[in-house]
Amino acid sequence: MGKLIGKWAWAIKLAVTAAALLLVFQFVDPAAVWADISRTNPLVWFVVLALFLTGHGVAAFKWALMTGTASQFITVLKAHFAGLAANLGLPGVAGGDVVRAGLLMGSDAHKGRVVVGSVADRLIDVGALLLIASATAAVLGSEGAAYGRYLTAASVIAIIAAVIVIANLGRLAGLLRTFSAGTKAEKIGASLANAFEAAAADKGALLTCIGLSVAVQSGFALLNAALSQSMGGPSDPLLWLFAWPLAKLVATLPISIGGLGVRETSLATFFAALGVTAPEVVATGFVWQTILIGGGLFGLAIQFIGPRKAAAISETS
Repeated sequence: MGKLIGKWAWAIKLAVTAAALLLVFQFVDPAAVWADISRTNPLVWFVVLALFLTGHGVAAFKWALMTGTASQFITVLKAHFAGLAANLGLPGVAGGDVVRAGLLMGSDAHKGRVVVGSVADRLIDVGALLLIASATAAVLGSEGAAYGRYLTAASVIAIIAAVIVIANLGRLAGLLRTFSAGTKAEKIGASLANAFEAAAADKGALLTCIGLSVAVQSGFALLNAALSQSMGGPSDPLLWLFAWPLAKLVATLPISIGGLGVRETSLATFFAALGVTAPEVVATGFVWQTILIGGGLFGLAIQFIGPRKAAAISETS
């Protein structure tokens, strides 16, 4: 049954990717997009890849703080990059988050803390993307007004919800223990309650993670601006800080192969809302896909670094 679901999920992703690519090329000339891609400065590409990997190193550290596993950072780093590789197009319904959490739970990490921390880590990233886009829409003024009010509302709701949850982690832990007591889920409830209590005791780390997420996601948006500039496209940081976070939110939905096609269509749509219809925007999306592939291949490669070698690298760095 699981294999059948996996095949159907893969087929759906393939169909959505193909449909999105057909749609985007209805509005931009494929020859123009290819010409823009071919103008990408190789040096810029390698620098962007290096900074992309660095950003994910920071993201792995953020995840380690959320899951209480900072003391085993090499294991966390390998698991995080394994998830990055899986995001490229894992057949089935499991995504990179499931892969990286599964690998981390295979170590001596607290399983409940890994589950809660991983979910919180993903929610923080989503909130950061909304916050970046809504703040940029406010700066853009009338240019971002079409989406600004909705983004602002979504960001305010997300912030309020986050504040309520953070302020009541201890109470949530007590409710979990109460409602799971005497049931088959008692052990799971107790494990999750322990995770909530650990997070409540270290709210400073939670706030640090929010700051790191905003910094990393903003950095990725600016890396796209640099790629676009290298091929002669729009490079205004504000345009990218508005459009790229929204396109990423759409592209990370598990409906396509690594966001291919969906990302480019979303970028074109959000840039069009700002009055920009340059084919370089779509071309940047495709070049960014090669950065994601490079990151995924790097993530796959470091899985073959053994514990001893990893420890040696840690000691010399």
